[in-house]
Amino acid sequence: MKCPHCRLHISLFSKSLNQFGKSRTCPHCHQGVRLSINVKLFTVLFIPLFCLGLFLKSFFLNIALDGSLVTGVIAVLLLLLSMQLKPD
Repeated sequence: MKCPHCRLHISLFSKSLNQFGKSRTCPHCHQGVRLSINVKLFTVLFIPLFCLGLFLKSFFLNIALDGSLVTGVIAVLLLLLSMQLKPD
């Protein structure tokens, strides 16, 4: 993800974005940012990831594993891919 102020790359797993109870700041320019979901990207990614989930779920059920694991992984992947940073 890129900072909306300075346009430099910030990792989703960076220490500055994963602080509890504090305002989140860019580690480069130290201005406030907030995480939000890009609704347009979420809707575009939903159909392909849903189809991938159905395919993988049937594959997992054929090899005698639980299909709900695939549903959880696909849901988390969808949320992580559709996250964006906005100015605070």
